[in-house]
Amino acid sequence: MKHAITIILILIFTASTKAQSEITLEFLKGEWISDSLRTNETERWRDFVFIDSLGQFYRTTWWSENYVLDKHLKIDGNKIKKENEEKFKITAVDSNTIELNGTNYYGLFKRDPWPNIGSYQESLNRFIVGDSIKKILIGNWGLLKIEAIQSDKNNEYPREYLDSYKNRDFLNQSVNKPIQITFRKNNKFEVTGNNGNIVYNRFMVDDEKIQLWKSDYIISLYSELKEDNLVIIESKHGIERKLTFEKEPE
Repeated sequence: MKHAITIILILIFTASTKAQSEITLEFLKGEWISDSLRTNETERWRDFVFIDSLGQFYRTTWWSENYVLDKHLKIDGNKIKKENEEKFKITAVDSNTIELNGTNYYGLFKRDPWPNIGSYQESLNRFIVGDSIKKILIGNWGLLKIEAIQSDKNNEYPREYLDSYKNRDFLNQSVNKPIQITFRKNNKFEVTGNNGNIVYNRFMVDDEKIQLWKSDYIISLYSELKEDNLVIIESKHGIERKLTFEKEPE
């Protein structure tokens, strides 16, 4: 009886080990989120990995100078290759966990627990589009003009009310004085005006908005790039305020 139990346990262990060591594209495809990460960038604490049905590999993050760290790398068995050179080795830990090992890199990744919330491509596009916008934003921008328009046609606001909304402070700085905003490569954001220089812990930009982190709160700014200018759009009580910033020469 003991021998039979021992044999069964060995078979179970062997099957489990074999299943964990077999890495197929079907198993890998999808989004993976790092649960543990060791890199040479101390402030980067989370990476995201995307693997498509063609075996293309993308690695992204919100905590580095570049949001897209790797793109169009190829899966070859348990290896991830860049220009036919191995960059990472993949180890399957269990059905929902993998390890990535590379030079000065280790990541333990969990499969996306909410695969039905949004699509793979939508998630990846946030990083790709955000990365391209961030590259444009890096530098100093000066406030060029402000507009306030009534977006709710069902209400008629007096001119004084629109002017009051138009002239309210922006990020604790008076808009009636020069304002400069600064986006830095290390994800820091600064706003300078009549209230001095205010530094935010970091900023993040994706395909929808710019987010600013300040201690324990987050500010979301909806924006668009228009004719080489940055337009920040605020909406409240049926009024839309547009602050247009012009990029200053380096």
